Amino acid sequence: MRVEPVGQAARTSAPPPRRLRRNGRALTRAPVFFVSAPSCRSKAGTHARSLPCCRGARDTVDGVSPTTKKVLVVSGVLLALVVLGCVIFAVVGAAWLERWAGGLRERGAEVEGEARTFAAGRDQDACIVEGIRRTGACVESVIACQAMASVFLSTCLESATPVPGLCDAVPPESEIMRSVAWRIETCAARGHPDDQACSQLLAAVQRHCRTAAARTP
Repeated sequence: MRVEPVGQAARTSAPPPRRLRRNGRALTRAPVFFVSAPSCRSKAGTHARSLPCCRGARDTVDGVSPTTKKVLVVSGVLLALVVLGCVIFAVVGAAWLERWAGGLRERGAEVEGEARTFAAGRDQDACIVEGIRRTGACVESVIACQAMASVFLSTCLESATPVPGLCDAVPPESEIMRSVAWRIETCAARGHPDDQACSQLLAAVQRHCRTAAARTP
């Protein structure tokens, strides 16, 4: 028996039947057919390329499908945009921070000058009163304003006439519970009960007393 091939997709051939004998009886062995698998690289036309086994090979190039290539391209573009945005943000942010820090340094120098001028002819208690007044007047840019009030008080305490016993009851900042209690009591005694800004300002007094104690032989 002979089967005509279609293009070069398949070839079949049948060997002649073999006659065998078993117990005196003639047996006919069924022919065995050998079918050659089609090649997806056949040049016979569209028949081989239309087979299911060849469609996957036709839809991929070097093992990567077009969809995967598109996803990789889009992901690469997005990654590049993210990196570019981070670089721009870092450059702009650094420039803004430098300008802000420069302005803060200039303002700090001005406040130090104001504190020295204020301290002339006044004692340290007057510095504390003025520092509390300044921090209570902060409305806009509260954090920066309170920081400048702290700079004022620190400089003023260094330049003003010392008050005997100013640091006697002042606890070190490392003793948190005593510090909190002292700040609350001191602010309340000066007419600012439950004033968080006043409590934070008094840290400058604690730092001044610690520095003064370190200078005392």
